[in-house]
Amino acid sequence: MNEDDYPLTLPEKRSMELLTSIVEANEWLEYKHRSNLIVTMFVQGQSGRWYAIEAKRNDAIIGFNAQPWSLYVRGGARKRDVIHNNKYCPNLCLNPHRTAEMPVGDKIAALCLSLHNDRITAMSIPLLAQFIVAPREHLAKVMVFQDEMVVLHSMIHGDEHFGMVDLTEEEEDAFNQQEPEDMHHDWEMHFMGIEDDIVAPPEPAEPRGSEALSLIDLPAPTAEEIAEQRMWEEYEQHMHSLAMEAFWNQQDQGDDD
Repeated sequence: MNEDDYPLTLPEKRSMELLTSIVEANEWLEYKHRSNLIVTMFVQGQSGRWYAIEAKRNDAIIGFNAQPWSLYVRGGARKRDVIHNNKYCPNLCLNPHRTAEMPVGDKIAALCLSLHNDRITAMSIPLLAQFIVAPREHLAKVMVFQDEMVVLHSMIHGDEHFGMVDLTEEEEDAFNQQEPEDMHHDWEMHFMGIEDDIVAPPEPAEPRGSEALSLIDLPAPTAEEIAEQRMWEEYEQHMHSLAMEAFWNQQDQGDDD
């Protein structure tokens, strides 16, 4: 497959140039790979967690598609987890509907900023809150964090030991120093309860992510972080308006022809 056979459109090219300028200006964001077919980014969240964002061009893989690009997100407690895509790196089912009409570079940039500000983003996305507070060894049990539920490997493979992790003493000591047990005790008990008896999950009294997030004492976002988040929301809205304007201009030109 030759990427030259799939050139970027002008809006895509400009959006990718903007994304590159954002990468160059921020140490928490870096490229792993970029081409006209696949773009992969690493993002460090303010929570200390890491994220891998991969954009794949659909028309180069499956032919015509309503959305020319698809975005996939994985998360890890450590950078090396997302770099090597190891067993501690589950999928995060994040659907950026608000940026659906934007060029791919703008979509990636918006998602990167949201994940960098993951402490704030988690307040409105429960599955992200669950991921942030999950102890690293339990991430090996998770296939994907979804809005509806956490999907475990054992649910799919029917093996209650699938994905379980035997930690070395050194790794366990290092983990205990980074993640205090009292911070995650309730979350861990809830997680193990799912493992012991996998039935249809009961409806919680409040979103599980909000409940899990309340267990830890995250520092309040600074005024600068809040201002940055609002600025990016305004930017998303502006780019959406430009995309819609370009769409209707194209429709008008078609009618004139």
